[in-house]
Amino acid sequence: MNGRLAVILVNYRGWRDTIECLASLQAVEYQPQLDLVVVDNGSEDESVREIRARFPGVFLLEMGKNLGFAGGCNVGMRFARERGNEFIWLLNNDTTVDPQAVRALVELARLHPEASFYGSLISFASEPQRIWFGVGRYDARTGFIGNVGFNRLVDEFDGQGEAIRTDWISGCSVLIRSSLLDEIGFMDEDFFLYLEEVEWELRRPNSAWLVPRVLVQHKSGQTTGGTGSSPLGRLFWSRNYLKLARRQAGKYLPLWLGRWALYNVLGPALKGQLAFAWAALAGATEQRSPGASIVERWRS
Repeated sequence: MNGRLAVILVNYRGWRDTIECLASLQAVEYQPQLDLVVVDNGSEDESVREIRARFPGVFLLEMGKNLGFAGGCNVGMRFARERGNEFIWLLNNDTTVDPQAVRALVELARLHPEASFYGSLISFASEPQRIWFGVGRYDARTGFIGNVGFNRLVDEFDGQGEAIRTDWISGCSVLIRSSLLDEIGFMDEDFFLYLEEVEWELRRPNSAWLVPRVLVQHKSGQTTGGTGSSPLGRLFWSRNYLKLARRQAGKYLPLWLGRWALYNVLGPALKGQLAFAWAALAGATEQRSPGASIVERWRS
C-alpha cells in the first residue's frame, strides 16, 4: 500500500467549474502524492486551452469525443491505476472541496478496509448548510433509489459518529481502492450519465461508508440541469432506471415499472410538467441509443 491517490475530474464544456474545483484541490494537504487528472470529453469550447494554461501540472487527457460521465471516469481510472495509485477519488468537476477532504476519506478507508466505496455528506454550493447528498438508500424489491438526506440541514447529521453506512454513494464524490477494479470491473459506459454509479456499486452491495460531515460542495446539474430541472436529465434518469431494472429487479420487475411510471410519467403529468413526462417516456425508447447521440439530438 503506497497511499498515492488520484483525483479524477470529467470535463465537458465546463472549464470554469473545473478550474474552480482544481483550485480548491490545490489547497488539499496530502502525502505521499496526489495526482490531479482531468478527462476532457471532446469539449468544443476553450476547455483544453484554459485548463492547460492555468494548471500545467495537471494530467489532461483529451478524448476528442463525449464518452459520458461513465466513460470519462473509466479512462481516468485506467490512467490512475497504470500510474500506481492506491486510491482513486471520482469527483464532479462542478464541486469544491474541503482542504481536509482527502485525508478524511483515506482515514475512513483505513478504518473500514472491508468496504469498497467511501464518501461524505455533500452540500449545495449555493447553500452550504443544506444537504445535496446525504445517505443513499436502495430497495431491491420496490425499486426505490433515494437520497434520504436531500435538502436537510447539515446540523441534523451531528452526533452520527465517525462513519455512517449507506447503500450507495453519489458519483459526485466517491473514493475507491484501485484494486477494486480488478474485482468488480469498471463503470458500464452504456449508462453514460446518471445511475451508473448505483449499478457499479450494487456489484458489491452493503459495502459503502460515509464521513458524516460535509467535505464537498456541489453546484448541481451543471451539465444537464439536473434530473429535477431539465428534460435531458429526466430522460437519462428514466432511461437508466429502466436499464437498471432489467438487471436488478428479477421477479420484482412489476413493482419497479410501477414506480417508474408513477414518479417519472404520471406524477409530472398531473403537475402539468408535460416536458418532463415526455422526456421520461422518450427515455424508455432510448435505452439502446448511444448516450452522446441523445445529448446532441436533445440539445439541437
